Amino acid sequence: MRLHKLSNAALLILLLMPAMSVVAQQSTIEQTNYVPPAVTISPDTTVIRNCGSGTQPIVRLTARTQGKKPVRYVWTTEAGRIEGDGPSATWTLDGVAPGFYRASLEAVSGIANESCQVLASTLVRVECPPVPECPQLQIVCPTQIELGQPVVFDSLVNGTVGTSPLVYNWTVSGGTIIDGQGTSSIKVNASGLEGQTLMATASLAGYDASSARCSASCSTQVPIAQTCRKFDEYPEISRNEEKARLDNLGVALQNDPFATAYVIIHLGQHAKPGDIDKRSRNVTDYLINARGLDSKRIVVQVGSARPETVVEIWLCPRGTTPR
Repeated sequence: MRLHKLSNAALLILLLMPAMSVVAQQSTIEQTNYVPPAVTISPDTTVIRNCGSGTQPIVRLTARTQGKKPVRYVWTTEAGRIEGDGPSATWTLDGVAPGFYRASLEAVSGIANESCQVLASTLVRVECPPVPECPQLQIVCPTQIELGQPVVFDSLVNGTVGTSPLVYNWTVSGGTIIDGQGTSSIKVNASGLEGQTLMATASLAGYDASSARCSASCSTQVPIAQTCRKFDEYPEISRNEEKARLDNLGVALQNDPFATAYVIIHLGQHAKPGDIDKRSRNVTDYLINARGLDSKRIVVQVGSARPETVVEIWLCPRGTTPR
């Protein structure tokens, strides 16, 4: 009787073996089912400035996937244009009004003859903040230019300014800016510009460039390199004749308050001792006492010997001496 039951159990196992094989196969298939990838979009910025000319409203998009790599990428947008058919794309938003805009991605992947579509999107805000009102800018030209020294241009600002330091953009019509670019004052090397007009222009960065208040210019004349010139020369003459010559010198010195007179006395072969002092006093006493000139502006020098006594008078601009 026990043997009969065992035989029946064995027989039952034999009958169930095909079904168990089918279940095992189904379990194997379920374990190999395709799992679609997860896709996210990473823009390099989520806020972009678009205020017309001079701006480059470009967003760079990167798709990141988890799982099997998609075989096809399709980028779309509701504004602007997107270039790229891979995991990276460039989104250009020029001409787009301020607001929020979306870029979308359809990533297609699959196995065998089956495919799977995965969607992702990202938002970017386009803005154009108002440009602050520009303060009044004024350029101050130098009142005096010394040859061989840099020409200095300063500026003045009137009006309300922000908390950030002002940044100045300078240009000059000639020469070279050697110091101060970006600040309120510059120094310009004007070598080679003698006798020409030098103009400096400045504008304030961060303000409306089209505003007349935001830029200013100033022009100045670079002086010509000056040298001494021989004003007069006379031999032994009468005292009255000499006074007439010195009157002309006095007028020239009064017309140029920065000039200096150099009186060079060349004694002749027959000169007497003390002639230098005598002639020097004749010149200086008359110019100082009769013409009211400053003694510092009259320099008397002894020149080389001549066959006859000669007095040379040189008129020299400030900073120059006779050759």
